[in-house]
Amino acid sequence: MPAGIRIIILALEEGIPITDPSFYASEERCPDSLLEHIFRVAPHASEDIPLLPERIAIMREVGAILCAVSVLLRPC
Repeated sequence: MPAGIRIIILALEEGIPITDPSFYASEERCPDSLLEHIFRVAPHASEDIPLLPERIAIMREVGAILCAVSVLLRPC
């Protein structure tokens, strides 16, 4: 199983709604420390995830865009 998919599955198993853009767009509901926990490296790994702060910023931006688009697409 690819690592990215495994990370998402583990987060969902821990009760973290990582597939909800309104969740990961919110720094209040989903602080950086939680995202760092979700994307933690394996215990045997020798390196940290490259550019993690930048990846978190991109996740937040994408989440905000998805939330804005979903509001626009809701039927009246």
